[in-house]
Amino acid sequence: MSPELLSFFEVLWSEAGERIKLRDILIGTETEVVERSASRALQRGDIAYGQIWTLQTLCILGCTAPISIPPSWKGEVIGLRKKLRKKIAKQNRDLTPDDLVRHADAIRLTYLTIRNRLYIPPQLVNTDGDPLVFHSLKFRIESPETAFDALAPLALGQSKEELLEGAKFGKDGKLQSVEFDWRKKGNAKIPSWDNTVVGNIKIAGRSLIAEVNSENRAKRFDAEIEKRLGVLAMQQSTSTQTADEMLANAPQTE
Repeated sequence: MSPELLSFFEVLWSEAGERIKLRDILIGTETEVVERSASRALQRGDIAYGQIWTLQTLCILGCTAPISIPPSWKGEVIGLRKKLRKKIAKQNRDLTPDDLVRHADAIRLTYLTIRNRLYIPPQLVNTDGDPLVFHSLKFRIESPETAFDALAPLALGQSKEELLEGAKFGKDGKLQSVEFDWRKKGNAKIPSWDNTVVGNIKIAGRSLIAEVNSENRAKRFDAEIEKRLGVLAMQQSTSTQTADEMLANAPQTE
């Protein structure tokens, strides 16, 4: 096998510190190679991208990419193999090392695509599938009683009496502050849930603060405020934080 040939090799077995047996996923050949360092790092099923060099009767890994590809990505390589086979379908033959040299750019691009996707951090989303962006919406309201009466129905499954159990009242018996969760029925991702917490609502004096974890939920709360309170609530500010920003700004513990 020529040194310039690059391919994807699946680990069939590994003898740590001694040797490994590899199967070329693209052309199907199996080779036992003497390899000390990679044989300690690679496990059965892992995929290596690199070259096998044959030196007289000895086979070694001439070079390999610095990362091993998890078995879950084998489908990407099989997809490449299907594409290469289509290119020679009319010739009624299997892929050969010459084909891999001929299509080296496509093979390299597949590796780079897998490598880049391996290092993309997973996107954090809420149960609606929205990207996590924490919103804090602040409103000035006419009175806590009016705001509470209008927004209490958003606490699905809880009565006003239950919501007011932890509330604070003035000496005159009027509501001063209360906090409760905004809930909706069911959950698209977890069918067993009866309801989902969509946000948190805090009413204190003439201030109302709603906290939600996505842009879409912030827009929905704005619509609820407009529908339920109208001119009796005036938005003062909206602040946002991504999940990364929230972690960076979190208090450091010793």
